[in-house]
Amino acid sequence: MDRRHMDALGPMDDPDVAGPGGMGATDDASEGSGSGRSSPITGQVPRAEPDDDEGREALSQIDEIRISQLFIKAVQEATLEEGKLEEDTLDRLRNPIEEEVDISDRFIRLSLDIYLDTTNASVETYNDVRNSVLRCYPDAQFLSHHDVTKLVESITGIVTVADDMCINSCMSYVGPWADDPLCYYCAEPRYDQQKLLASGQRVPRRQVSTTVLGPQLQVTRRSKEGSAAMQYVDRKMAEVQQRISALPDGNDGEMVYDDIMCGTDFRALAERLKLSGKDSLVSLSWDGLRLYQNKKSDCWIAAWIVNNLAPGGDGHDGRYKKKRILPNVVVPGPNKPKNTYSFLFRGLHHLSALQREDNGRGIRIWDAQSKEVFSSRTILLFGLADAVGLPEVDGRVGHHGARGCRLGCPMKGRHKAGTGHYHPVHLQPENYDVAACNHGDVDIRSLKTQSPEEYHEQLKRVLNARPDQYDTISEGYRHLEAINLSRSQTRLHVFCAEMLLIRSHASVGAEFG
Repeated sequence: MDRRHMDALGPMDDPDVAGPGGMGATDDASEGSGSGRSSPITGQVPRAEPDDDEGREALSQIDEIRISQLFIKAVQEATLEEGKLEEDTLDRLRNPIEEEVDISDRFIRLSLDIYLDTTNASVETYNDVRNSVLRCYPDAQFLSHHDVTKLVESITGIVTVADDMCINSCMSYVGPWADDPLCYYCAEPRYDQQKLLASGQRVPRRQVSTTVLGPQLQVTRRSKEGSAAMQYVDRKMAEVQQRISALPDGNDGEMVYDDIMCGTDFRALAERLKLSGKDSLVSLSWDGLRLYQNKKSDCWIAAWIVNNLAPGGDGHDGRYKKKRILPNVVVPGPNKPKNTYSFLFRGLHHLSALQREDNGRGIRIWDAQSKEVFSSRTILLFGLADAVGLPEVDGRVGHHGARGCRLGCPMKGRHKAGTGHYHPVHLQPENYDVAACNHGDVDIRSLKTQSPEEYHEQLKRVLNARPDQYDTISEGYRHLEAINLSRSQTRLHVFCAEMLLIRSHASVGAEFG
């Protein structure tokens, strides 16, 4: 099996993060104890230790939150070398191919045609066809399967990295779980036990593949058409500036908003980071996919949307067209992931590595129009999902939670007696007496969104919480509810908040870290 399919991130050697021997599995499955949820194989993730280093955040005493902190640390310190990429892919990210794609050679085209025609067949099928052709035409320069695979990677930018995952789709074995042999949630074995006992081979029972972003971004500019399309953001920002200059003083009401580049938040970001057409602007989209009509979601897909491209319409081949959307990861099911960010980790780890590359200047890209190689920063703009998938992206409780506002306003909803399904009811109903929902009418005109300072102050309360702080679990959940966090999303809330900080600092080079 390919080495990259078996390797995992090595144990973290920071004594303040990992215990003795790092984070790998112990021989004694009962080793380790402590409150909160513990891993069935390692006892628990590394316990929080006193930390006297100035500026370093101490690890939480609650396992779920501590796991999130370890994921965050891995993303913050990501490098391309740690991303399980092969040497030729690493080299292309730093020394891009400086020519447009050319498949006019008849033998290259023949090899590609046969390769695509046998996509759903085995490698042996391709080799059999190749051998048959060579017997008839010995001088044909028919590419081997390995060579044509590498050619396809260089043409399309589709480079995948495989990670082991739980057979029940609970989690992916990355970050703090990179070396664990059992699932943290269901305790199912990671490896095929029959093969492990028979030969000692560690064959994963299931894997998930992530298509890394960097090579795909390089390919978008390897054609004149693609290069011109990527310059839309430059043209749009100039157009927006002209619109603003033409407005009467202080009259923003006449401003035409037809793309995200028109908004004040984006304009402020562009000014702060000095954005240009050489930068790559992306958004992460997450959604479930139902393969069968009468079943719930069978698999989950994350994709990258390139915001450098026009949104579409007026003859534009827009950013939301299928051919323009870049794949990230497909979680194959059969069940809903219990730890979504373990599946998103590989893509985010790679994104962070792109941002940190060359001291924050980014990867190298060759442009087909200008015929030059330049450094390109990769900026994460948005995390996108529908109402059902949004809690998996932003960490909120969902639209039916007690405080379901995605902007974090303090309004609490109301539910029927005997149910926990909240609705955003502003006026107190008549003849209504439900505990914890009998608050008075809510004046929606006075509601305010949560400030970043309030948001991080609440997260600090969660990070500083102790397992022995509450007499009952319900009391702990009421504490979370009071600060707009849910019992199921607390760990993801912490993770996403830190990712927002990474996003805001990573793109300016030296500020990252």
